[in-house]
Amino acid sequence: MTGGQRLFLFLAFLFIFFSGLPVLESATTEMEQEEKEPLVTLVFFEMDLREALRELALQTGVHIMMDENVTGTVTLDLVDTPLEKALRMMLVAGGFTYRKMEDFYLVGLADPRNRAFVELSETEIFFFKNTSVDTVEALLPEAFKSYVRFDRHTNTVGVTAPRAVMDRITADFKKIDAPRPQVKIKALVSEVRTEVVKEWGIDLFNWEFSTGQKKNPDWTTILELSPGAAMVETDIFGLLHTKMRALEIEGEARIHADPVVVAADGKTADLFVGDRHNMILRMNDTYDRVEKIEAGTGLVVTPRVYAEHIELDVRQTVSYFMENSVNEPVVRVAEFSSTLRLVPGQTLLVSGLTQREDKSRESGTPVLGRIPLVRLLFREAGQEQKESELLVFLSAEVVEGE
Repeated sequence: MTGGQRLFLFLAFLFIFFSGLPVLESATTEMEQEEKEPLVTLVFFEMDLREALRELALQTGVHIMMDENVTGTVTLDLVDTPLEKALRMMLVAGGFTYRKMEDFYLVGLADPRNRAFVELSETEIFFFKNTSVDTVEALLPEAFKSYVRFDRHTNTVGVTAPRAVMDRITADFKKIDAPRPQVKIKALVSEVRTEVVKEWGIDLFNWEFSTGQKKNPDWTTILELSPGAAMVETDIFGLLHTKMRALEIEGEARIHADPVVVAADGKTADLFVGDRHNMILRMNDTYDRVEKIEAGTGLVVTPRVYAEHIELDVRQTVSYFMENSVNEPVVRVAEFSSTLRLVPGQTLLVSGLTQREDKSRESGTPVLGRIPLVRLLFREAGQEQKESELLVFLSAEVVEGE
C-alpha cells in the first residue's frame, strides 16, 4: 500500500468518525426524550376528577382510561410536574391508583372488589425466614390485609395489589421478617445448706479473689439473700460454678442443673432434666389409669431484648422423689416464677426459697438395743431437721450467629 493510499484511508476514517458523532448523540437524545415523562402545568380548582384527568391527557398527549368508580373533585396547582407524580397527587386522596399499560394509563379504584382491579394490580409471593405467618398477620396493618393471602403450611404470603401498595407492604414485610437477636442464657440451679448461706451473708465474695485477683472498684454488689436477689456487675458465672462444685464435694450443696440455652428474642425455651415414672392408679375393678410423675429440674425462660438490658420471664422448678414407707412415689417440689431485668453479661442471683426436711433418727447399742424390755435403755430416738436454700444464678447475653 502506497503512502497516498494510507493517507486516503486515514482521512476517510476521520470523516466517518466525526460525521457519525452528531447522529449518535441525536439518537441517544431522542431515546432519552421518549423515555422521559411529559411535564404537566395545569391549575385545577374544585374540578371534577374525571374532567381533570381528561385535561391532563389533552396537555400531555397520553391516553388515560378510567373505570366507572373514578369520581370526586380535585384542587391542584401543577407547574412542570412529571406526569406520574401528577397522577399520584390527583388520585391518592380518593383511594385511586394507576398502572401504565403499553401506550396508555389505566386509572381505577384500588379495591379487590373492583372489576378492573386485576388490570390495576400485580401479584408477588413472599417467603419468610425469621418469623411465622401468624406473626405477619398480627402485625400487618389492617388496611393491607385485603390484598394478602396467608399460607400457614408453607409459611408464605401471596400479595395482589397495585404497585404503590405492593411497595409499602413489601417494606412492612422486611421489617417484620428482620432476624431476631439470639440470647444465650446460663443457669445454675443449686441447693445450699442454710448455715453456709448465712456465712455468705457476712463474706459472700471473699473466695473470688483468693487466687491473687484484684477487685475492680467499679464492681458493686447488692446482697439481700432472703428473700431477694444479689446482683453482680460483671460476669463471674464461671467462678460461681467452681465454688458450687467445691461445696458439693464437701456435702454442703447440691447442683440440680446447670443448663445453657439459646433462645430467640420473644421465644420461649423449655428445658427439663430429670426422671419420669409411670404409676398405675386403680380407679375401680375394671379401670386402671396410668399417671406420669416426673421429678427433676425444669427451666422455662422467655428473653426479650431491649436497647440496654435483657428481660427474662423465668419459671424454675426443682422436684425430686422422696423416700417413704408407702409404696407410692412422693415428689417434693420447689418452684418460683418471676420477671427479671439484667444488663447483658450480668449475673443475677435469685433466692429465698427455704426447704426443710425432717427425718426420724434412731440409734442404739448393737446387741443390747435389740433385747426386749432392756432395749429402751440402750436406744435413742429423735428428729433431725435440715434446712437449705434454693439458689438460682442466671446470666444472659446477646450472641451473634447462633
